Amino acid sequence: MKTSVNLTKNEEHINASYASWVKMAIEMIKPKDLYLVAGRAMAKTTDIQASRFKEISYDMQHAWFAWAATTYMDAIDNIVPSLIEGLERQGWVEGKHFVTDVQPPRHFLKPYKSPKSYKHTISTFLGTFTQIVSMDQVTSAAGGSFQHLFVDEAKNTPDKRIKKLFPAIRGGDYLQFGRSIYYRGRTMTTDMPNLTENEYDWILTLEKEMDVEQMRKIMEVFLVLNDYRIKFQEAYVKKDVNALKRLRKNIIRWKSNYHRARKDSSLFLVASTFANVDILTQGYFEEVLASEGPFSFR
Repeated sequence: MKTSVNLTKNEEHINASYASWVKMAIEMIKPKDLYLVAGRAMAKTTDIQASRFKEISYDMQHAWFAWAATTYMDAIDNIVPSLIEGLERQGWVEGKHFVTDVQPPRHFLKPYKSPKSYKHTISTFLGTFTQIVSMDQVTSAAGGSFQHLFVDEAKNTPDKRIKKLFPAIRGGDYLQFGRSIYYRGRTMTTDMPNLTENEYDWILTLEKEMDVEQMRKIMEVFLVLNDYRIKFQEAYVKKDVNALKRLRKNIIRWKSNYHRARKDSSLFLVASTFANVDILTQGYFEEVLASEGPFSFR
């Protein structure tokens, strides 16, 4: 009798791609809350925010998200185009996987509650619905109910305004979304604030929310899980059915451990643009230094 093991799509393929240590840390820990202060050209929106947006959309299908922007104009001119660029890099196609500012096509899943308007919104085929919130009109969303909050360029928003939006991340349907690590979570990115240019540094106070020991435990569990995944791939190539069955059980058990370890986790990172030097190359830094001078360069 022939014995076989059915593999899921994720188990059949391993995709390789370059990532900075910042991106690798985020992808390994996958925290509920992410607070990232990183220099220019770190692909905060096109890579890190887009990856989180995609990951959370899969994990909380039908959910409502809030995306905070300084103004609607900033969202239209900068944030949404960068997010779209990032999603397209990762294989999503506008019109097929997501749409902006329009009612989604009939083949899209529906959000858990029906929107009243599609102006300043992003809808995905997974049923997630994102309302873009202008921080100069934050009261328009303060009475809402969202499952996750995204904030880009946090340095441009006063803490008093962003705090008015926090109560709206109340979660809503816990029975439907409460299993997700990302439920009632926050994803915030920004350049390092410069107080001399009327920017705001409140995001730096969120470092205290990170439990360093919890971060270590998550990494330890991830490395064990990752080792089993590597062995699983090797067994798949060798067509070792017995090893595949044994490794699959271990993977399931350690996935559960990984999920528990990440509960209520907050990751706070500060990173220089030099973390991305392999992609940017030395010439980029030389040009910035020459054009802007030492103070702005730092």
